Amino acid sequence: MHAWAWLHNRPVRLFIASLAFGLGLLVTIFAAYNVRLSIEKKASLQFASLCDQITLKIRERLTAYALLLQGGQGLFAASAAVTREEWRSYVEAVEASETVPGLQGIGFAEFITKEDLDVHVARLRGEGFPGYEVQPAGERDSYAAIVYLEPFAERNLRALGYDMFSESVRRQAMERARDTGTATLSGKVTLVQEDGHDVQAGSLMYVPVYRQGAPTGTVAERRAALRGWVYSPYRMNDLMKGIVGNWEILGDIPLDLRIYDGPDTSPANLLFDSRPEGKPEPDTLFHQERTISFNGQPWCLVFCGIRTPTQLNYLSAWLTLAGGAIMSSLILGLLIVLYKRSDAVEMAETLAGQIRNMAFHDSLTDLPNRRLLHDRMEMALAGNKRTGQHGALLMIDLDNFKPLNDRHGHAAGDHLLVEVARRLRGCVREIDTVARIGGDEFVVLLTGLDRDPAKAADESLGVAEKIRAALARPYVVLLNQGTDQFVEHVCSCSIGVALAGHLDTDQPQIIHRADDAMYQAKKRGRNRVAMSPAAGS
Repeated sequence: MHAWAWLHNRPVRLFIASLAFGLGLLVTIFAAYNVRLSIEKKASLQFASLCDQITLKIRERLTAYALLLQGGQGLFAASAAVTREEWRSYVEAVEASETVPGLQGIGFAEFITKEDLDVHVARLRGEGFPGYEVQPAGERDSYAAIVYLEPFAERNLRALGYDMFSESVRRQAMERARDTGTATLSGKVTLVQEDGHDVQAGSLMYVPVYRQGAPTGTVAERRAALRGWVYSPYRMNDLMKGIVGNWEILGDIPLDLRIYDGPDTSPANLLFDSRPEGKPEPDTLFHQERTISFNGQPWCLVFCGIRTPTQLNYLSAWLTLAGGAIMSSLILGLLIVLYKRSDAVEMAETLAGQIRNMAFHDSLTDLPNRRLLHDRMEMALAGNKRTGQHGALLMIDLDNFKPLNDRHGHAAGDHLLVEVARRLRGCVREIDTVARIGGDEFVVLLTGLDRDPAKAADESLGVAEKIRAALARPYVVLLNQGTDQFVEHVCSCSIGVALAGHLDTDQPQIIHRADDAMYQAKKRGRNRVAMSPAAGS
């Protein structure tokens, strides 16, 4: 009757029932949290998909612009001289503003040497521009003056005669196009079309034009054959409006896109911001970065979504929470019923056994821990005193364990420690004790050794050498559970041995001697065994 008395103890029953109910609620909260994470992950993936679509649109539009400019390149390749009227007709024929909205214009910049500058200016004045000059003024080795730009109206009128070689960012892109023969994109610039009103960051695309029939197989030949560049200027806000359109209807999450010239996302490199007005801090859940590299010129696209409480539907998470709470309540009621049954005692005893095992054993290797080692050393020392036999304590420290942990993670390290424990058990008798006392530190307690100290020392050194050889063999370590990824790792050990005779009763002193011997083994080069001097020597 007394063994079952606790079943009628109201405080005990209330405690156990409350604990079960609390654990049920914790599991419920964890499950609801994971449902919430799933909802947010789905939303994040949708946001990432939207970012991919926009990135693809921008990349495709840049490719389309390059094709338009290459069409102009073809016009020059097919004709020894392209007149202003022919250029206007070409631009009107391709209907660029309708086909690819956001285009500022399509133009041609002529490459001019210092010696040909006067002839160039005279020719342009003769074409109906009596006040034509190459700007900015000043003597330079070469020039790249804008001579055609259609539509030739409004802002574009300001560009005629502008020497794009006079500005370093434009010049770098033009020289790259000249040397590679491909379409190139410039870095961030301020276009000459800007008139001080609604100034926007700008960029330009260039396609080189070479003289008819001239060889262009090498960089030197392309430089010698250069005639000029077909190009197009872009005001970034106008360009992006033509590509994306209405930013407000792209998705459920308000989106801010910032485009930077190059990988550096500092304000100085900002080309475009879809929401330049003040805005709240972006949600890290909806933050994506993409890179577009157009023939060597990278753009960094930073997407930020601004989340509000109504934009994600967490109904399923709330339902999981409510359902789990109900289930926890049902479990609580069921436990109250189960108190009347005898298997509750068996369950309690099983739980107590598990806790007892955890108190005395290492959770990873299931080897005895410090507490159980202490108890067994007490028993071994008492046995030595009674029989006159010797025992030995082997302090073992792994030599090359940390690099495995650092390189492949703690899971790989745990697999190796479990294998070390298995090998250690295989090297000793059942009456001996193998314990784990630290991260990569193990202890072997040998009992029942010979009464003669020299013979006992030989026996303990023989076991230590056997252990050293066993642990020095290479390990094949599983990197990730559930995969077939393995790595071979060599991890030797250093062993310190301390004998304990019938007069040795001080556990800390024996452990200290074994520990000192182990460090002596490490100092001598590791992967070796060192014997501690006898106590008092």
